[in-house]
Amino acid sequence: NFNDSKTLEQESIKTAGRIGYLNAFVIGIGQAIAIFPGISRSGATISFARFFGIKRQDCVRFSFLLSIPVVLGAFVFEFADSYKFIAGLDKTSIFYIFVSFIFAFGSGFVAIKFIESISRTRNLNFFAIYCIFISITTFMLIIFRK
Repeated sequence: NFNDSKTLEQESIKTAGRIGYLNAFVIGIGQAIAIFPGISRSGATISFARFFGIKRQDCVRFSFLLSIPVVLGAFVFEFADSYKFIAGLDKTSIFYIFVSFIFAFGSGFVAIKFIESISRTRNLNFFAIYCIFISITTFMLIIFRK
């Protein structure tokens, strides 16, 4: 159900707690599609969840919950890969990395809260347009890079 113009009262009663194993698996496949450059992970998972009639707010929450293992896995992989490099850094460089981490975490948290607040009151069409624009831009940059 991609018709986001419905009011919150008219939406499907299917919530994140009632997604089911098959739907969760298919939404996970949507997340896997995001391995390709220019595909938004959250955009893919939210779109797949909306297809199954899950409420917008629950789609957003479920999408960001799905990101936890992906982000932690990427962190472990990158940390293990660059451990010797990090161990050789001086205190100033480590401080800058820590500050960068704090800002990245903070901006990510603000972005999540922003998308959650939008999903409560409005449709997600702007998010779809943003995802399409970024996908096309990334694809063009990959194709035409010199």
